[in-house]
Amino acid sequence: MTKISNYFWNHLENFFSYTALVDTAIDRAVTYEELESKSQALAEKLKLSVKGMIFLFTTNNSESIISYIAALKSGNAVLLLDEKLNEEIRNGLIENYKPDFIISSNSISPEFYSFSFKYESLNFIKRTESNSINIFPELSVLLSTSGTTGSPKLVRLAYRNIQSNAESIAEYLQIDENERPITTLPINYSYGLSVINSHLLKGATIVLTEKTVFFRDFWNLFNEYKCTSFAGVPYTYTMLKRIGFDKIEVPTLKYFTQAGGKLSEEFIKHFNEYAKKNRKSFM
Repeated sequence: MTKISNYFWNHLENFFSYTALVDTAIDRAVTYEELESKSQALAEKLKLSVKGMIFLFTTNNSESIISYIAALKSGNAVLLLDEKLNEEIRNGLIENYKPDFIISSNSISPEFYSFSFKYESLNFIKRTESNSINIFPELSVLLSTSGTTGSPKLVRLAYRNIQSNAESIAEYLQIDENERPITTLPINYSYGLSVINSHLLKGATIVLTEKTVFFRDFWNLFNEYKCTSFAGVPYTYTMLKRIGFDKIEVPTLKYFTQAGGKLSEEFIKHFNEYAKKNRKSFM
């Protein structure tokens, strides 16, 4: 079992001089040193006398990643949710789980909560009444099984799960500090989060965008920032084939990965042939 001191979010100093994040929406680069200092400062504000629960409403930007790392460092459990989550579902989750902190770029003011502090565009609001819910000490991250709909059914991940999954993926893909993945999936989705964790583990640079692979703007960003990989689910590859991905020039692409469901044999063959022809890897 990995000791808590060995978890990757506690060792960002290993890569201080490297760029951790590139937030393409504002053309902002965040070094590992900045990621460490900013997340540690937030973590101190999030610490509680007993282990608590944080709701983090996310987008694919640097603020969300910094806040996610801060939540891990704080020792609290964090539920990652889509910032665009339906208001009724959002309020239902807050009422059911009574998180100690809610982090969101939206101005929300549920009953029993008050504004605590602000970090860039994010509002941190804190519960004003005590939460009697006991949280398992090893619980680190919770994810909705539905991804976008915010189903109350949650997947619970222990700290060791986060670390071992990141290590396994990094080893399989041979990730190092030279990799530059671009986000194609939300970080509140398990596959999208695994891309973040496995690359931060190895000191890579993560290029963050809310744009989708179906539009030219995404591929312009891919080439502008010299990205080396992207991840997709079966729907991603269905649409890539439809828009003629084969004809898009992506000279820095090294590999692309698929998970989150079974891809048909037809599509596996198609993208394997593309990869072989263009000296890429499809995994």
